[in-house]
Amino acid sequence: MLVLIRKIGESVRIGEDVVVVVQDVKKELVSIGIIAPRSVPVSKLPSQRQKSSPALAQGDPQQADPAHAPKPIGE
Repeated sequence: MLVLIRKIGESVRIGEDVVVVVQDVKKELVSIGIIAPRSVPVSKLPSQRQKSSPALAQGDPQQADPAHAPKPIGE
């Protein structure tokens, strides 16, 4: 696992088409934005808290719309 440190507004590029942007940090919660083509499936994985209830962790894949996403910092 690669561990990176990013501040609010900073981003990480994954491959050619995916950018993850740190939107906000409040206590133990981190809000991220994911910019990816519609052809790339994006979904949440179960967290430690959700493992006791797998039904809560499952959902439809989230599709990011790059046209409405924030611009990555430093590009």
